Amino acid sequence: AKKELEEAQKRVDAAAALDRSCDELVRHANDAVVDAELEEPGVWNDMYKKLKAYQEKHGNCWVPKRKNETDTEIKKLGSWVSAQRVDYLRPKEQGKSLKNKHWQVVALERLGFSWNQYEASWEQRYEELTAYKKKHNNCNVPYNYEGNPGLRQWLQVQRTQYKYLQDGKHSVITPERIKLLEDLGIVWNVMATNWMDRYAELEEYKKEHGHLMIPKHKDNNPHRGLATWLWKQQIMYRDKLLDKKVPLTDERAKLLEEIGIVKLPATEKWETRFQEFLDFKKKRGHALLPNTYPENRRLGRWAMQQREAYKLRQEGKSTKLTEKLNPERLKMLENAGFVFEAPTSSKWISRFEQLRNFHEKNGHCDVPEDYEHVPKLAGWMRMQRKEYAKHTEGKQSRITAEQIDMLTDID
Repeated sequence: AKKELEEAQKRVDAAAALDRSCDELVRHANDAVVDAELEEPGVWNDMYKKLKAYQEKHGNCWVPKRKNETDTEIKKLGSWVSAQRVDYLRPKEQGKSLKNKHWQVVALERLGFSWNQYEASWEQRYEELTAYKKKHNNCNVPYNYEGNPGLRQWLQVQRTQYKYLQDGKHSVITPERIKLLEDLGIVWNVMATNWMDRYAELEEYKKEHGHLMIPKHKDNNPHRGLATWLWKQQIMYRDKLLDKKVPLTDERAKLLEEIGIVKLPATEKWETRFQEFLDFKKKRGHALLPNTYPENRRLGRWAMQQREAYKLRQEGKSTKLTEKLNPERLKMLENAGFVFEAPTSSKWISRFEQLRNFHEKNGHCDVPEDYEHVPKLAGWMRMQRKEYAKHTEGKQSRITAEQIDMLTDID
């Protein structure tokens, strides 16, 4: 059987070699036909020779077709190239279709001719951007670039199409083109990059001078542009606090706060954190805000300060911290269900949220021992019941009253 298989494989290899040989003969024959046709006199062949000369000079077949073209030969050649694409798109049944003249199609494709005008235009612009990068060492084509006004507009279209793709909208840009542009060094979000560049400049200024009081109106001031930018950020930040619509994201606002360009009045700062606490409660489904909260460290520190102030008030002590937690604020926290006893463990909160998710899906809290989605949840739940039993018997227990209330609310 093995010998028969080897013989069969030899016959297959021989047939494949014969097939390749036939393909090679056909290709040579077709090339000979195309060469012969191109030697014949005629208008089409004359224009083809001009296109070939253009391709040899410029390295492509992207002949511009502009209404204001002053070179009559280029204008004529551009119109002819456009006509070839139109004829190629005609159905075969129509006599004028270029598909009925296979030798002309082959001849044009020899030159790297693109049948899709959009494809040709994109490739041409990409080559122009490559040349710009080589000359300027970046892809940030300015709006007023006189060397190639259309290049900036084309680049903006690519960024728009990329944004559409990121937003899940219809986009004509392909992954291959995205890679080509990224390999070239394109920056998709120029405004974001410029903002971070300015912010880095601001950090350097503060590091060097120890403050951010940048002069705006001095002559020959090298930091005048930075001062103007900083002033605009301060205005936007102020308007953002007043719930006005401004192009300043929450992330940037936090960066500005961290560097110290703005300081919230104490009242506004407390109310801002209180609103963040309400958002936390709505998102998580409970009010057990930990003192250490990685998602919002300021909020965690604020929670710790409220608990410390509450404890001091309970002890009858008066400090600056207790003054900040006035009766009005204390009532706001109590009404919102703020837990004044710090959570014993952030892990407990994590397990609690997993239990709540289990309850929402299954309608009960009897987590099976073989629950694969959260393997340790059953053991944790068993431990809570054990600690609760100790609590009801008056024994020392690690479970708190707040935790008991939270678990009872679920079940």
